[in-house]
Amino acid sequence: MLPVKARKSAKKDPDRYLIIGFDSEFQPPDPRGTGPKQNEVLSYQFSCVIVESVAGGPETRWQGLLKPKGPKVEDRMSLEEFVSAAVQQGLAEHPEMSVPTAVYLVAHFTRADLPGFINFKDEQMRSKMNLQNIRNNFMNVSEDIAVEVPLLGEGEPLLLKVQIRDTITLSPTGSKKLSDIGDILGLEKIVLADTPEGELAIKSNMKGLMAKDWDLFYKYAIRDAEIVTDYALRMI
Repeated sequence: MLPVKARKSAKKDPDRYLIIGFDSEFQPPDPRGTGPKQNEVLSYQFSCVIVESVAGGPETRWQGLLKPKGPKVEDRMSLEEFVSAAVQQGLAEHPEMSVPTAVYLVAHFTRADLPGFINFKDEQMRSKMNLQNIRNNFMNVSEDIAVEVPLLGEGEPLLLKVQIRDTITLSPTGSKKLSDIGDILGLEKIVLADTPEGELAIKSNMKGLMAKDWDLFYKYAIRDAEIVTDYALRMI
């Protein structure tokens, strides 16, 4: 995690909140049956914005990409580690930033991305996420997820209250793909190849793209998180 020199208090203000749009990239199992049977998580990416709903001032934004410790299931990040690392990066980039207590952790089709956290592989950790099945997607409506963000320096850690939301539940009928809402925003998904066949081939081997062309991998991964954040912001 990135070091932070001083504690920044989370303010209990209903007019301020943090949106963390997130996405993950993974390598599917080899269809020939060789190698791991589980998806290998390659990266977790985020796009963050602090919203001041009454101030009307400039938004504070940052984004980034995190990697698991290794290729195994037990190497995956927990949801709490992911949120904490994303917030710490924001504080490192914006030292005077005050972090709101209320956090919306937003993905497009949470059933695909939330299982990439280690929480899903541990029954006790999964139960603490307080998830409900809403329109065949995972969200926590009845109870928030408490996440502590440890910081260097004096004072207690930040205590955040995280609510998981899914932009697919806010998408227009017939426009459920992430590329569809990207088109609505004028924020198109990054194209990986000139043909649909080439695109499919690359997406089936994202680990290869990550090794061969890091800049393209990063740009593609971050764009998905950006679309989620901007769409959630518009809907709110």
